[in-house]
This record gives sequence, structure tokens and C-alpha cells, in this order.
Amino acid sequence: MSKPVKCNEENKQHVQLTEILNRISDGFVALDMNWCYTYMNKKAGEIVNRDPVKMIGTHIWTEFPEVVGQPFHQAYEKAMKEQQYVNLIEYYPLYDKWFENHIYPSPVGLTIYFKDITEKKKAEKVIAESEYRLRTILETEPECVKLLNQKGELIEMNPAGLTMIEADDLETVKGKSLFGIINEPFRDAFSNLIKKIFKGESGTLVFEITGLKGTSRCLETHAVPLKNLDGNIISLLGVTRDITERKKAEEQIKEKEEKYRTLAESSIDYIMRYDAEHRHTYMNKAALEISGYKESDIIGKTHLEAGFDPEQSAFFEEKIDYVFKTGEMIHEQFFWESVKGPVNLDWRLSPEMDQEGKVKSVLGVSRDITKLKKTEQQIIQLNQELEQRVKERTAELLEANTDLEEINDLFVGREYRIIEMKEELELLKIKVKEFEK
Repeated sequence: MSKPVKCNEENKQHVQLTEILNRISDGFVALDMNWCYTYMNKKAGEIVNRDPVKMIGTHIWTEFPEVVGQPFHQAYEKAMKEQQYVNLIEYYPLYDKWFENHIYPSPVGLTIYFKDITEKKKAEKVIAESEYRLRTILETEPECVKLLNQKGELIEMNPAGLTMIEADDLETVKGKSLFGIINEPFRDAFSNLIKKIFKGESGTLVFEITGLKGTSRCLETHAVPLKNLDGNIISLLGVTRDITERKKAEEQIKEKEEKYRTLAESSIDYIMRYDAEHRHTYMNKAALEISGYKESDIIGKTHLEAGFDPEQSAFFEEKIDYVFKTGEMIHEQFFWESVKGPVNLDWRLSPEMDQEGKVKSVLGVSRDITKLKKTEQQIIQLNQELEQRVKERTAELLEANTDLEEINDLFVGREYRIIEMKEELELLKIKVKEFEK
């Protein structure tokens, strides 16, 4: 009586095991030593598009001949031969899918757990491509890109940054504090910037460094907090550019502006500067004198606000606007009633650019050309008189030429008559000779 009970118990356990294997999300198959299926769960049947019941007893390489010689076949053979666990992740072209295989050998065959990881591989590919693009951008970015911890120690830096601080490679400086290369007057400011970033704020800083090989540079950094997926700040992300040349250029510009102001103040030309709202931001001594203004009367004001004629103010503003919009120089000449009397002015407006190439102001230079205009009028009058004299002389020459032509015609007629008479005389001579004969 005990034997049937044992059989029922075994059957019950088999049913339970089958149900468990059919409920798992992985494919599960068992092969005997002859490579024949002894079991296939429901999920495995779905993955390989086969009926699990009908697969029992079939030969795996007969059922899937396209796998022979491929990584799947080689891994199964290896596990069976060496009786060692094998893990295989491989692409299966027939199903256009990726599978992860856990192959467990035993003396009676193989037990294989496998699952479709196609979506995972696609996601990994997207991530890998994204990381590659990001890495490529960082590697080729001309500005320094770096990650720092709260102590100011370097976590990551791109090649441009390593060149900037004169490090031969990342390993030389990774994990080391950057405070050692920051010039002493700027260290407190740099420390405050780091504290600010780790409080969740962003910030910028202009500071100077001395590179590992002794080169001094002026840098401008823009820093923000870098957070993980949980929203926790894990590092400072900074983008830094070398502005050494820009600072030198600014210093040179400052020196030139000082020289320019000296020259402008001593110039006899009328020099002024305008902002985008047509306001005067500068007028030299000569311009103030010819206009009759003091600096306090006109600096910061438009022409109209300073009391210029509305029509002439509109003319000035139109030309100033043109230079701001186009970035092109403009040249005008006009008449103006100054406090010193009427003058003709030659007016040139030139754009003054900022570091980004945008027009930041317009420089105007006017020159009194009143005398030049008078001289031009005199020249025009002289030219007109000269042209009149030329016309009169030309008429005289034409008349004389007519008389010469008449005299010439008379002489030419006489020459023709003499020739005719000579020809008649020759004819008479011939006739006389004939008569004598």
C-alpha cells in the first residue's frame, strides 16, 4: 500500500515543479547526453516559438541547425565536455534577439536558463552611444571641463584642461587638490565658490593659476552642482576657459583708450560717442566749444534732450541707428548753425565693437570743411570760366579754319587748271607734228 502513495507523492512533486518552472520569467530547458530535449518550460517555448510538449525527445541541433558552429553551440559543447558552468551572452540572428544563457552541466546532460535581454542590450547600446558622444565632446572640447569634490580635489578633467594646467596625463593630477596651482590671492575666492556649488548654487570666478610647468594664466570658470539620480550633489562641474589673451587685450585697449582720450582732447576735430539710446557718452573739448555746451549739459542726453532742432535730431538718430543695426561706417556732409556761426561739417560715424563682435557704441568724428567748401566753389567758378574761354577760343579756331579751307580750295583749283592746260598743249604739239608730215 505504501508504493502507490510514493508514486502519488512523486507525481505531485513533478506537477509542482512543472508549475514552478512554467511560472518563472526565464526560459528553461534540459538536454540529455544525446542532445535531446527532456524538458522545455512555457517561457522557453514562447522565446524559440516551439510547443514545449512536442519538443521533448527532439535533437537540439536537428531542430536548430543554424546554430551549429556558432557561439551557442560552442558554449553548450564546452559545458558538456568540461562539466563546468558557462555564462553566455550572444546575439541570435534568426530571431534578431540577444539572449543571456546560464548553462549548468551534469553527468546526465545540461540544464539551461536563458532569457531575452534584447531590450536591455538596446538600452545599453543607447547609453554606450550617449556616453561615447559625451566622451567625444569632452575630449574635443577646447575649454577645460572638470569635476571636483568638496575638498577641491580633481575627479575628472578633459585633455584641454590638462593642457591648461600643464599636466602630462590625468593620472598625474587625479585625486590631488587644485589649490596648489591657484595663485594665493585667489584661493579664498575659489574655496568660497566650491562651498557655494555644494550648497546647490551656481557661480563664476575669474582667477589666476601657475601651471605645473610654470606658465601663468588667467582663467574664467563657470561652475554648477552635478547631482546623481537621487538628487544628491556629488561633485562640482566646471567649464573653464583661458582668458589670458583677452585680459592682455583688455589692458592694451585700456592703454589705447587713455592715449585716445589724450589725442581726442587735443584734436581740432569734433569727436563724440553715442550709446544705443542716442545719448552722448563723450564729447571732446573742440566739440563742446563748437556746440556751446558744457559736459553737464549734454553728456547722458540725446540731441533733442540737449536742445537741438527736432528735424536735425531725427537726422542724427537715424544715422546712429543705422550704424548700430548694420555695424557699418557711415559718412555724411551737412550744414549746421553753430554758436560760432554757420559751418559745413564732414561727419563720420564708426561702430565700436565689444568682445563678442557686437556694436557697443558709435564714435562720431566731425570736421569743419567750411573753407574747403568755399575753395570748392571757387574751383567750380574757375572751371566754368575756363570752359567759357575754351568755347570762345574753339569758335575762333573754327572760323579761322573755314578761311583756310577756302584758300586751300582756291589753290587746289588752280593746280587742276594748270594740269589741264599742260595736257592740251601736249595734244597741240602732237597735231602740229602730224600736220608737218
